[in-house]
Amino acid sequence: MLIVCLCSAAPLKAQEVQAGLGYAHIFGAGGFSFGVGYLQALSTVRAPVQQRVGASFWYANTDVASLSPGNSARDLVGIGARYEVEVARCCGPVHPLLAIPVQLLHSAVQEQAVPAQAIGLLVVPEPPAPTASSEDLGSAWGWGAGLELGAEVPLGTQWNLRTTGTAMYQDIYAGSATNGAWLLHLGMTYRFGGGGTS
Repeated sequence: MLIVCLCSAAPLKAQEVQAGLGYAHIFGAGGFSFGVGYLQALSTVRAPVQQRVGASFWYANTDVASLSPGNSARDLVGIGARYEVEVARCCGPVHPLLAIPVQLLHSAVQEQAVPAQAIGLLVVPEPPAPTASSEDLGSAWGWGAGLELGAEVPLGTQWNLRTTGTAMYQDIYAGSATNGAWLLHLGMTYRFGGGGTS
């Protein structure tokens, strides 16, 4: 008896964990920024163009522009999804990438004792200058979407060095005159479940 078995192996698709630290500039002031993501590949590991989709988390602790420098009064958290494209075979060891993040955002401004305009001695008390809605005490919810450009450099079969820059539009505070933000991150990625870096 002759038995013929035709078996086709499923294409290998990797999963990826990303993490990075850097700087965020939000509502006219900057500070510390941290991001992490989990992505599932849509392309096989040997494809020249890698596509991924997944979830992301972002945290930033920045100054409020109307307060004295170094106040670190704003905490901003983002949770959402991202789509990413990486060109794996065009520039030698450097892999250019492009991503589109979309996030639900929560911004909170902590109470500060000494605003910048109150520093110094005043003979006649003056009413505080009006502040933008994005600098009011308390918290607010909104959303954001951006365009991210960057590059990865493989450090082995699974680890990659990663750097990215992101321009983002945010809609958190009604009537805010400043809706743009930008981020710079440097970090690492760990790829597993579908073979090594191509």
